[in-house]
Amino acid sequence: MFILLTIISFFTATLSALTGMAGGIALLSIMTIFLPLSISIPLHGIVQLFSNSVRCFFLRQNIRFDMAIPFYIGLPFGTYISYELLKYVRGPTFALILIIFLIFYSVLRPKNLPQLKIPKWSFSLLGLFVGSLSLFIGAIGPVIAPFFIRDDLGKEEIVATKSFMQMGGHFLKIPAFFALGFEYGPYFTPLFSMVIMTIIGTKFGVIILKSINEKLFTIIYKVILFTAGVKLLFKIL
Repeated sequence: MFILLTIISFFTATLSALTGMAGGIALLSIMTIFLPLSISIPLHGIVQLFSNSVRCFFLRQNIRFDMAIPFYIGLPFGTYISYELLKYVRGPTFALILIIFLIFYSVLRPKNLPQLKIPKWSFSLLGLFVGSLSLFIGAIGPVIAPFFIRDDLGKEEIVATKSFMQMGGHFLKIPAFFALGFEYGPYFTPLFSMVIMTIIGTKFGVIILKSINEKLFTIIYKVILFTAGVKLLFKIL
């Protein structure tokens, strides 16, 4: 099982490096086939922390800190809210419905309607929202992604900045799951193997990202985001 997940980690990391998302969702979906969600999400968070960190390193010159810093202001408060909510509720269905709406709006938006082009300061509110969901949904890429379909960002800036934001979300999950009693120790060996393959896959994906043009990137980005929206829709039906 873990050998298979290690191999899959390479391909999902490549996909994430190419678009800034989808790989994490794919990996989590496959992990839940073999493991309960209560184990999959904490382990997935570790793998995705390294995946996003390596992506940030390879694309560090493209990170938009004017968006990322406000996001990090709201993120810890949201994660604490998520930690408290996890003690009492199974999952925020209303929030998932809102995410699905934002995804479909950003992908299928008619040209006469505005983009989801929020001011840079309001990324702090996005950080609060993302943090409040992070312990429930595992992969936070689709929550952030609709706000990056905008005409003032290049493909490397989108992937780098999203990765930097997601890195913080996955990092804060670790102490939260420790506090909730999860033990990472028994899973050290498979986690180490998955992380190594994730690093290799990320490097390969970044090479592909730099070789494609902006128009093709936008098409791939929207197709993957739309697919994520459909998956979330089926999840709540």
